[in-house]
Amino acid sequence: MVRSSARAICCVVVLALLLGTGGGVSRAVAQAPAATIEEASPLAGVTLSLSTAQRLVLELTTPSFELDDAWIQGRQHVTVSAPGLDDAAPPGTPRLPSTGVLVGLPPSGDWSVRVVEMDVETLSLPAPLLFAATQPPTVPGAEWEQRIATPFSPAPTPPYDAERWYPSSPVDVGEAAIMRDLRVVPLRLHPFRYHHTLGRLEYIRSLVVEVSFEGGAVAHPPVPDGWDGLLQNAVINYDVARAWRGVHPGLALRPSNAAAALPGSFKVELEDDGLYEIDYATLLAAGFPVDAVDPRDLHLSVAGEEVAVLVEGEDDGTLDPGDRILFYGQAAGGRYTRRNVYWLTHDGTRGSRMAQQTVAPTDTYPVSTAHRTTLHLEENHLYDPAHPEAGGDHWYWADLGFLQVECPTAAQIFTFQLPHRWTGPHSIDLRTSLQGYTPGTHNLAVSINGQPAGSLIWQDQTRLDCVLSF
Repeated sequence: MVRSSARAICCVVVLALLLGTGGGVSRAVAQAPAATIEEASPLAGVTLSLSTAQRLVLELTTPSFELDDAWIQGRQHVTVSAPGLDDAAPPGTPRLPSTGVLVGLPPSGDWSVRVVEMDVETLSLPAPLLFAATQPPTVPGAEWEQRIATPFSPAPTPPYDAERWYPSSPVDVGEAAIMRDLRVVPLRLHPFRYHHTLGRLEYIRSLVVEVSFEGGAVAHPPVPDGWDGLLQNAVINYDVARAWRGVHPGLALRPSNAAAALPGSFKVELEDDGLYEIDYATLLAAGFPVDAVDPRDLHLSVAGEEVAVLVEGEDDGTLDPGDRILFYGQAAGGRYTRRNVYWLTHDGTRGSRMAQQTVAPTDTYPVSTAHRTTLHLEENHLYDPAHPEAGGDHWYWADLGFLQVECPTAAQIFTFQLPHRWTGPHSIDLRTSLQGYTPGTHNLAVSINGQPAGSLIWQDQTRLDCVLSF
């Protein structure tokens, strides 16, 4: 889709068509793609003083902080800020600077967290502390600027208890989870605590926290893949935790094609729509049990849903050199990644297969020398949560707002190829979607290879789905 933010404009969208040759069959590879990871800066004031397979020790030295006055509805309040610490807080609770870390855990076994030491100072505040907003800003409207100007709630709201110190502990322990194939647990360190009734602020100059791993620290061979750099930056004890990457209780499949995750599983990662191939050699190199699998029992799934495949050479009940699996793969359509993950497994039951139809010409039908086909062109550069197209897609290719400023000389040019174009008489239908972003009339003139193809006119913040034939 293309987003238009112009108001009552009359400009040009130019489409250039080039002749060329088409593509073919893509091959699924057995390695996760390499990733370029920039070195992340260390957490403010947090150091790792000890890290072993049995325990680790974190030390937080609170940076200098500032107390500032804030006036809300004619009343004085206080804000606390510290360099490198964020003050995000649940609605109706004090906005206090804090920081978080991810700790890598062994594949199994329990763990415990305890505060070893802390140096505390208590301050009396001249006014109540500001609290997080109980109603965050919604969509832009008449009250937008007013809501942005007052993003705080001046008083606590339930279930916050004004008679107790908040937070109750200088360390919050989150729920353990799996990050790629490493078990991790998030810790939130709170160098500031507040008592609303007493009007006092507790300032922790230094905090020492110990995390103990109680058994289960069984090492797995390190997994050489493109996620190593990401985990190194995200997990504070990754130098030790690297050896714990592997299959964990509750993790059905190991997300790595360096070897088969479990007997009968193979992972395919892709970022483009198209026809993909998994051949015998690829499965063998990944450690897939090719000699023990009946290819008729192979299943391919994505997001828990089975996908029909074509398995060439499966009729004899054995996987042999030259056999291959063909399937149509689709990229993910989410906001943050196009990478989609498919799993190939077998479970002793027959898998879903593509329907086949014989299309060989007969004597009663002439042999066709041309056919109509569709070329889909799409680039996702802008994400707009407020204006999806009919199928629910929120992504846009380009913002045409600049055309209004540079009208009438400006043009947005899209260049693409039409492979194997028929040289005889034919017509081409160009389908596109445009989204209005401001009130008023939108007017776009479209030309193809320098020849006028038509004008597109629509109103206000509506979507236009159109077809141009030439």
